[in-house]
Amino acid sequence: MASRFADDDKSDIPVVAAVPIGDSALLQDETRISSLDSDSERQYSVECQTVCIDAPAAPPLSGASLNRSKPLLQDTDVEEPPSRSSSFRGPSEITQPTPAARTTRSTPPPGEQHPAGEHHRQPPTSLFADPSPDDHILPRNNSSSMDGSGSRTKSWFGIFTTAQLILVFLLLAVLVLLVVTLTKGEASPSKNTPGSPSVTENGPSPLPGIVATSTLDLVVQSGSLRCGVVPGLDGFSVLNPETDIYEGFEVDLCRAIAAAVLGVGDNNVEFVPVTTTGRFKSLADGDVDVLASHNTLTMDRDVYELTAETGFTFSAPYLYDGLVFAGQPEFVACANNFNTTGSCSNLRICVIEGTTHLARVRSIIPGATINQRPNPEDAFKRFEQSLKNPGSGCNVLAGAQFEVAESVVRRSISPFNQEYEVGAVFHSREPLALVTRDGDPTWSEMVDWVLQAILAAEEENITKDSAASELATTPYFGSSLSSFFRDAVSAVGNYEEIYERHLEKILPRTAVNTINTGQSGGIFSHPFGSYQTLGPEPTDGSTLKEITDRGHLRCGISRYPGFAEFDPVLKEWYGFDIDFCKALSASIFFGASDNVIYTVLPATHRFTALANGNVDVLSRYTTWNLERDVMETASGEGFDFSQVNFYDALSVGGKPPYGKCADNEDWVSQACQDLRVCVGLGTTTIEVARGLFPESIIVERSNSEQVVWGLIAGSCNAIFGGLLEIVEPTLRELGYTGTYEMGTTIFSKEPLALVTRQDDPQFSSFVKWIVSATFYAEEEGIEQQNAEEMPTVSLFGPLYRRMMVDAIQAVGNYGQIYNRNVEAFEPRKDLNELSVNGPRHYSRPGIIDV
Repeated sequence: MASRFADDDKSDIPVVAAVPIGDSALLQDETRISSLDSDSERQYSVECQTVCIDAPAAPPLSGASLNRSKPLLQDTDVEEPPSRSSSFRGPSEITQPTPAARTTRSTPPPGEQHPAGEHHRQPPTSLFADPSPDDHILPRNNSSSMDGSGSRTKSWFGIFTTAQLILVFLLLAVLVLLVVTLTKGEASPSKNTPGSPSVTENGPSPLPGIVATSTLDLVVQSGSLRCGVVPGLDGFSVLNPETDIYEGFEVDLCRAIAAAVLGVGDNNVEFVPVTTTGRFKSLADGDVDVLASHNTLTMDRDVYELTAETGFTFSAPYLYDGLVFAGQPEFVACANNFNTTGSCSNLRICVIEGTTHLARVRSIIPGATINQRPNPEDAFKRFEQSLKNPGSGCNVLAGAQFEVAESVVRRSISPFNQEYEVGAVFHSREPLALVTRDGDPTWSEMVDWVLQAILAAEEENITKDSAASELATTPYFGSSLSSFFRDAVSAVGNYEEIYERHLEKILPRTAVNTINTGQSGGIFSHPFGSYQTLGPEPTDGSTLKEITDRGHLRCGISRYPGFAEFDPVLKEWYGFDIDFCKALSASIFFGASDNVIYTVLPATHRFTALANGNVDVLSRYTTWNLERDVMETASGEGFDFSQVNFYDALSVGGKPPYGKCADNEDWVSQACQDLRVCVGLGTTTIEVARGLFPESIIVERSNSEQVVWGLIAGSCNAIFGGLLEIVEPTLRELGYTGTYEMGTTIFSKEPLALVTRQDDPQFSSFVKWIVSATFYAEEEGIEQQNAEEMPTVSLFGPLYRRMMVDAIQAVGNYGQIYNRNVEAFEPRKDLNELSVNGPRHYSRPGIIDV
């Protein structure tokens, strides 16, 4: 089949505008300016393999303002949401702001155009219309009065000029602020002391200030890591009475973080006891540097945790657990069947307060007698009381599987000879993760990548004893921390070693807590938690507010079959990556999925474009690895990633026999001496290729399509890239008609995800949870036609309550997105399937292969 991007057929190529970014031009979709179709205005570019035009500035749109106002509520009994008076964590409050690139514009810059009017809802603007300039003019407060003749009556202020008065007042203001700051510093020894936001009738007021000083600096200066733990969690954090030393799985995670930052030692961690109800407030107030306190990763805690009145950053989960009922067998059956009648009327359930379990039990068994307890030890005492006096205490314990395991309870209650049963039914998901403060990305990344190192060490069979010699050094945390990963694993061992030391005796390791090596599903949602909690709305300067004000999302993409393609007849983009852009648009603009400007980005410029604010999000075949998370080379910045939405891997293919030659890394034998491998620049692929093949046989190409065209043109006889990029259906789609063979070797992991800047935790969270919503919808059997079954969410304020409903209504669930776009190129299997009680731990690339 002839390529529809072939040089002799340019009619099918999308019209794009060249948008200058730094020293190069980024390609931006301008399919809506179809009037610019004169051949004289078009210029074919070999470099971008598309039609480039110099697009004029977009004409102003007619009609109402593009500013987002109130949603078009379909429920007549829902009150009109309040105006957007509250604020959120804007870029100006966070490190590394980019004011020039992030300035809100009422009209698009040259080369940009608003989406088609028919797709953009324009509700009334009265609630959010920009105030009149006159509203900001303050009445003059003259220091002198006028006499009848118009001359000014002189006062003592008259001896100063206006400029001098302003200077004096400014100096006084600075002096007052300095005194207040010093006073606060002396009054509070905490590392980070956010304010105490109040709650108004329109919802919470602006969130506390973001961390001003990096936690890393404070930990290094003090020589100690302060780790928040919940004492008494058997297997996780228990104070040994004989040694007066904390022991447990979560304790070892704290020791690993301390070793990575401060070096291996015995006295570099201070374990700070926290309660389940107060742990997040303790972290927000700076009393601890990290929480390792059995914290379930949920949407509400990520976005807006009510007790601390702020959001938090979570690591990847270190343990997958779930809510179960345990206790006296007959009453466990009652609880599992949600029965509180007849013989089950005496069901009494003990639940730890301040946990996700409490809300869950209340929702599934509303008629049960629930006894809230402050900690597990107290719950066990109440259960013991019911054994001695059946009419008192509680006869069922509700908690994570590890918390209510039979071995734990029998050790806590002695003697205990009665029957005890742990229910086999999970009533919730509980992915436990480490927690850090928002707005301190360097520290949060360090904590997360310590866990990644522990997982990667098990996968590569690197142990506590061999870590110093087998784990590579890393340049990404600075020269003083080059042994970051070595020290972390040397201190506590790999994941398997930690588990066997602390948890195996409580609950043998099951599949869900093993490493996923690629043979089972890796797609799963995280729990939403208390998603009806009313959180603050975005404030001026925040990414979400800028998007709504400008009237469209700017999405960075990469043209490739199945992921981002342009239909020249319908003049619209479609594909896997495109659908996630559309889902974001729909979630922001009340279901309108076409309020998107697509910017086609070369791999070499994508991160710079995002860092500079030229796009809001990358949805373009981007691998999540260590370098890009911490310090991406081209932009000099780290980035936030959503959950992985596509698992790819690097492999090779080519014309026989060169596909097999490359697969065997053979360029020496007589049959393989002419091997030439095309590889795309600006990707993880080129770095891996340079580690496999000599430079003399690598043919560098500007992008993935150019790699295939190199094979077509004869510049190379083999290609190296992601599986989806080099499978035969993709090559046929791009015009390759020759014989072809695929290799069988997987050379590296390539987990792909959406990417956002780190300067706006709220928008990063918004993107993450829209991605997770597509997973949840498939898990629950929710599709476009029944999208109303998706939960409504208040965490981003009342205007975004239908964000998940609208997203799924626009593009469907994850399975629908995959089947519609990718199935024809790569049948869905392995990691891209839903995870059903299979291995869920997955170590991201960048540690072993740095």
